[in-house]
Amino acid sequence: MNQTDIAIVGGGLAGVALAEQLQREGVDYQLFEARDRLGGRIESTDYDGARFDLGPAWFWHVQPRLMAACERLGAGIFEQFSEGELLFEDSVRQVHRGVGFASMAGSLRIEGGASALIDAFARDLPRARLHLDAAVQSVSDRGYLQLMNGSVWQARRIVLAIPPRIAAQL
Repeated sequence: MNQTDIAIVGGGLAGVALAEQLQREGVDYQLFEARDRLGGRIESTDYDGARFDLGPAWFWHVQPRLMAACERLGAGIFEQFSEGELLFEDSVRQVHRGVGFASMAGSLRIEGGASALIDAFARDLPRARLHLDAAVQSVSDRGYLQLMNGSVWQARRIVLAIPPRIAAQL
């Protein structure tokens, strides 16, 4: 049976940020992510030489921990362009133009997309501690994680860094 001090379930922003902190502090941990990539709901994609956020994209000056993380990790930030006409594509792929003005004045973006922050947090994490495609089937109150692939891990502490609706299914 595999053992670790702290098992982190979920490789989104909270899980990766925790793993990065534990790594800096020299604490034994393992991170388990069901997807084949880190980031959770944060995902950016490249298209025709540009980078687009497919999940969360903006944050504000009133989020000091995010501002501090960007600064500490060297993730550049810039103010969202907010002048001009709003243009968007709806769920049935119809493009709407001229229905209002861009309204994200004062919001901030991360250079290279929000995934750049995930990449910065994960930059120095040992790959052997990051288990991708490692969906957790169940968690016991005795510190056992049963993975969908059949492996079992025992941890002194388990951190569920996943949405509550998913945690309720474990």
